[in-house]
Amino acid sequence: MKPTPTLLLAHQRLDAWRVCTELCREVHAVVKVMPRHGTKERRDLLERTALAAVRSVVDGANAYEAKEKVEHFAAARKAVGMVAAELEMLRQAGTLHTSEVHGAFELAARETAMLTGLLAKFGGLPGR
Repeated sequence: MKPTPTLLLAHQRLDAWRVCTELCREVHAVVKVMPRHGTKERRDLLERTALAAVRSVVDGANAYEAKEKVEHFAAARKAVGMVAAELEMLRQAGTLHTSEVHGAFELAARETAMLTGLLAKFGGLPGR
């Protein structure tokens, strides 16, 4: 195991970043078990969207202005939702089994909650 660096970047201090990278790894594992025939676009979409979520969390964590943080954390939350929706559609179609997507769903739910908290913290939720 690699030693943890003593100086962490802004995104590395966020639990939301850690969970999002874990979700990205889980999505990669799910994509590996998907059938190759007829799913290329969906596999690509899943991996790109999960990676976009990670990048948006990084952008939000490293932004200075609250408005900019909100924009990036909201984009990350949307991407996580899209990953979860795509996995659900694949599960409903029978392409993936519930056991294959369960871990990703749990991580997506945790990540959504964390991002919602970050949005609330920086004034990005309406009516709060």
